[in-house]
Amino acid sequence: MKKILIYFVTNLLLISCQSKDPILVKQIISNEMVTIKPDYQNLLTKDSVPITIPIEFEITQNSSNLKSFDLYFILINNKRLLDDISDYQVYGIQNKTKSIYFSVDSEQLSSQKTFKIIVKIRRQMISRKDAEELLKKYNINQSLDYLKPKDTIKLTTSNRFRKENSSIINNLNKINDSIVFSVLLEGGKKKAIKEKINW
Repeated sequence: MKKILIYFVTNLLLISCQSKDPILVKQIISNEMVTIKPDYQNLLTKDSVPITIPIEFEITQNSSNLKSFDLYFILINNKRLLDDISDYQVYGIQNKTKSIYFSVDSEQLSSQKTFKIIVKIRRQMISRKDAEELLKKYNINQSLDYLKPKDTIKLTTSNRFRKENSSIINNLNKINDSIVFSVLLEGGKKKAIKEKINW
C-alpha cells in the first residue's frame, strides 16, 4: 500500500512539473456550409471531386511568455499545403466572408485570450460517385459535368454533413491530417503546436 501511495504521489508531481503548451487548440464542430467548388487548381476529374468541409478551432493562450503565434501549415493526405491562397483559406469568426492570414502578435494577445478561426481546405477530394450521391441526397439538381471553375454547390452545414455521411468522414479520418501553429516565446524560443484534424 505504501509503495502504491509513493508511486501515485510521484506521478502527480511529474505531471504538475511538466511544462504546459503555450497555446491550447480545440476543434469545434462548425456550422459553415460544406461545398463542392471546382476552382482553378481543383478542377473536376473523371474520378474525383473537390469538397470543402469547414473546420473551426478555438485557440487559447496558456502562457505569460507567449509573444506571438500563427498558423504555420496544414498537412493533408501526408502533403504539406502551400499557403492560405491556393490550398486553404482562413476566416476570423467575426467576418466569415473575407479570408485572412492568421497571425496574432503581442498587442492582440494582451487584449484577447481566446481566438476562433474557420479553415476551409480546398485540397480535399472525394470520389465522383460519392459526390453524385451527395447531390441526390440533398436534392440538388445540378450536374458535375457542367460545373465551371467559379461555380459553388452548397450541400449542407458541416455539423449535419458529419452526422449524415459517416462513411465519407471515416475515410477522411483514416489519414492523420493535422494543423500546425508556430509559437514564439519570450527570449526568441520557438515551438510548433500540432493538432489532429477530426473530420
